[in-house]
Amino acid sequence: MSDAADQVENYHGSGRGRDSSASDETAMKSIAQIASHLAKTAIGPDDKLLPKAQFQIDVRSNGSRKKILEDLILEVCPEGVNPDVWNSWLRGGRSPFIGKPAKAGHASERPNQTLTRATSRVDSQEKKIAALRQNLESEERQLAFVKAYENAAIHWYVVDQLVEIMEPAFALGPAWTIMRSLTSYVSDEAADRATDIYFGEEKIESLVWYRKIRERDTKAMFDTLDWFSGYEPFEEAIRNAVLKVCKDFESRREEASRDGRRPRSEHAMKTSAHPRAQHDADEIIAGLDLDR
Repeated sequence: MSDAADQVENYHGSGRGRDSSASDETAMKSIAQIASHLAKTAIGPDDKLLPKAQFQIDVRSNGSRKKILEDLILEVCPEGVNPDVWNSWLRGGRSPFIGKPAKAGHASERPNQTLTRATSRVDSQEKKIAALRQNLESEERQLAFVKAYENAAIHWYVVDQLVEIMEPAFALGPAWTIMRSLTSYVSDEAADRATDIYFGEEKIESLVWYRKIRERDTKAMFDTLDWFSGYEPFEEAIRNAVLKVCKDFESRREEASRDGRRPRSEHAMKTSAHPRAQHDADEIIAGLDLDR
């Protein structure tokens, strides 16, 4: 208000010699304008001083100025500083700054310009990082899908190959019976029955020896079967031998049916092995691979 009063006083001084009524009217208009401006900027709708106006009054008071400025400086102090150093400085002690603080930016640049430029640069980098992170996540999802697809393809291929390899053995159920009889594999129960005359250490040794004999005999049969493949007298002898065994066991059908087996159709015999002969298929096939 003192500045406004000075302006009015100056106006009166410079207007001496003019019409006093005109001068008074002009002065009153100026005062009214100043009062209107103060009312808009300092007084709120509740007819009370606004916080910023109250701050202007308080900061001019010796009693409250120190506390206000101390709180203000503590608010803008960076986190992690030693409060004792700053409190000592606020009470008149030595300044924590050694000389003038160095500028964060260019020497010709204002602090707010440095902050704006740095903030903009950081925001730009953060956007790039966010975009890269999204791309990374997308690529990781794509990689996981490709790996899963590749694993599925390999799994399908391996299974398909195994089925193709095993299919001839299962194509004719009766032929699977012949293959089972030629394999070197023998169950623990069968091996135990074949060596039931031995006990203790001799039992263990006889089991090992019996399995080796089975493997040796299978190799010998495979060599002979391969050598005479297509040789009619040999194949006829094989047929006669198999025929004789089949006739000898014809009377034992009822004995074999005790495990629940039933007659099968021609289609079933051509397309699958007998269900009672599939439980140890893996071991049978492994026993046919003598080079493992």
